Amino acid sequence: MWRYKHGVSKLKYLLLAVMVLLIIVLAMKLFLQNNLPVIEINSQTDIPANLRFVMETTVSDLPVEGELYKIKAKEYSDGEANSLAQAFGIADVITYNGDSNEWMAYQNGELLIINGATSWWFYRNLAASKNTYNINVAVPTDEEAIVLAKEYIAKLGIDTNSLNTIAVGSTIASDKTLQKGIYFYQNVNGHELLGPPQLIVTIGDKGQLEGITSYYYEYEADQIFRFKTIDQVMKELQSQQVVYYGPETVLSEAKIYDFNLAYCQSNDINLQHNYLVPVFLFNGEVETQGGPMQFSALVPAIKGITIN
Repeated sequence: MWRYKHGVSKLKYLLLAVMVLLIIVLAMKLFLQNNLPVIEINSQTDIPANLRFVMETTVSDLPVEGELYKIKAKEYSDGEANSLAQAFGIADVITYNGDSNEWMAYQNGELLIINGATSWWFYRNLAASKNTYNINVAVPTDEEAIVLAKEYIAKLGIDTNSLNTIAVGSTIASDKTLQKGIYFYQNVNGHELLGPPQLIVTIGDKGQLEGITSYYYEYEADQIFRFKTIDQVMKELQSQQVVYYGPETVLSEAKIYDFNLAYCQSNDINLQHNYLVPVFLFNGEVETQGGPMQFSALVPAIKGITIN
């Protein structure tokens, strides 16, 4: 009898220990969910009053949780600045300005400027750019320009696999293509990073590199958060708690044809306390006086993100 009671007693203690462990795990998850940093996202345009959104697509496989990423504030050292200048063959002439916290190198028409406190830098081959206005300029096709641009940035040690959205723009004068800009966008764990391109490569005559502008981010996982449900997201969408990109004067409801998880950057321009924030991205079409126009709307995937 004693053994039976003793076994039951041990079982009770085991169940109690499991319950305590579950409470601790739930408390930790709740703490993390409430430990969200103060994060703001800018709204670019005013949303039309009383605009109603209509889903014209089926939502399935909506993720229930995901990462918030923190952007690493890139502070260049002398060695890193010299290494970047060396990649362009102009390290011997690089100088540092402490007042502006910038490195600059200039030699034979090649210019490199690096901002020491952010991830921003740009390179220009001014000598090659002069050929842009040559009447006999021969610029590669879009496909060739993309291949060349990837080769140029790979030589700088940038992983081209982290860039998943590419656009090409052309500078044209008198029906002649003078140069092409290849715009690269980073991906965040396989999801599109919205906003301006992080790398712009300019290709000119005979495939020459004319310039690179870099806003390339290095980032790290910060915390995992539970995402809003589709019902919560739709409620915020209809109550216009969104970041809206589109026409401000519309004649119809907004029809949504595409719905994805994406990331966007929060507000701190100096990248000191900046995050890559998960958002639900809605793309669609709305009628205007000038005809149908495209729009996009973002709803933060995590509770507690402020839209400014």
